[in-house]
Amino acid sequence: MAADLSAIPVKPSGREQLLAWVLWPALFGVSTLLFLSESATIRPSHAALTYLLVVVGATAGGRQPLGLLLVLASYAAFHFGIMPPYMASHYFGEFDWLILVAYGTVAFAISELVSRWRREVERANQRAYEVERLAAERERLLLEAQHAEALREADRLKGALLASVSHDLRTPLTAIKALAGRPGGLTSHDARVIEGEADRLGRLLDAVLDWSRIQGGALPSRVEFNTADDLLDAARRAAEPAMGGRSVVVRIEGDGVLAGQFDLVLSVRIVSNLLENAGKYAPEASSVELWAAREDDERLVIGVRDQGPGLPAEERDRVFEPFARGRSVLPDSPGVGLGLAIAREFARAQGGDLVYIAPPGGGAEFRLLLPLARTSGEHRRVTPANARAAGAPATPAGRVAQDTEPANA
Repeated sequence: MAADLSAIPVKPSGREQLLAWVLWPALFGVSTLLFLSESATIRPSHAALTYLLVVVGATAGGRQPLGLLLVLASYAAFHFGIMPPYMASHYFGEFDWLILVAYGTVAFAISELVSRWRREVERANQRAYEVERLAAERERLLLEAQHAEALREADRLKGALLASVSHDLRTPLTAIKALAGRPGGLTSHDARVIEGEADRLGRLLDAVLDWSRIQGGALPSRVEFNTADDLLDAARRAAEPAMGGRSVVVRIEGDGVLAGQFDLVLSVRIVSNLLENAGKYAPEASSVELWAAREDDERLVIGVRDQGPGLPAEERDRVFEPFARGRSVLPDSPGVGLGLAIAREFARAQGGDLVYIAPPGGGAEFRLLLPLARTSGEHRRVTPANARAAGAPATPAGRVAQDTEPANA
């Protein structure tokens, strides 16, 4: 943040100069009266040093004219009142004149030096003011550039959203309209198609609303104690309809209860989304791995790995960008490219993250990183009520390690 430019003193204000013109002459007058009252005991050197200090202060506070005026006044005070014989300059000897000339020269030189110093300070302050002004201007321009870039990015995302949504809306609406206009009424198959397309529209609208809440900073999260058993079981059941007969191998590593501090609803949506994506690209006869493990006694890791083609190297850096749909996406695959972007924001909203791993043996693996629970006193099992809230059918909570079964069973 730029400094307050108004706080930089460039030159003394009129009030400061007026104060200097009152203060230093008054101090000079008081000093002179004191010296005159004690003229019998005062030494000229004491008076000279006092006057020099007054001249320096006057020059620094009120500029050179005041300093020169006090040089002349102090010279006159020496001439007529401090150095004897008083009020009689024609009795001065050559040495006395030499002292007065030396004093006047020193006082004038000091006044000139202080005045130069003051001018240098003012120039330095002026340069500092210019530097601060340029820095503030640069910061303003940077903020404007960032704002303009944000507007361009928002405009780009808006265009991408409109293009994606319009395409994904047109397909189900066309199917629904065609079936609704078919003569002879609707068959049970037609009703199922309409229901599926309506669900597709609902998922599309949910994705757009979720992204809108994320962009607006209004994404609620309820982080609390939950077990990996409950999360994996609820996510597996929520993704069953999209797996197309592929089996899901569930594995929980380690002994005892593996638990974390996370929002169960958001985490179930993340993992079920990863399972649904794996179901799109994994071969039909293959299985999808769903596992949980503890990492460094700090994080709970939930992994989803498929045996599909994986992501090309050039697309891995963009996999979590909104509306990013690479060449590997199936042509008839529904969605607007927000699923992984929303999933990562869901993870970060509860203190975690979502990352992509390219397994050595091929395929794709996504890992959800969540805070690991350190205490067991807050253990809360999933009930049928909160399982349904998480988007999964109610199921008894239990350990599912080494559980291998078709997802649509």
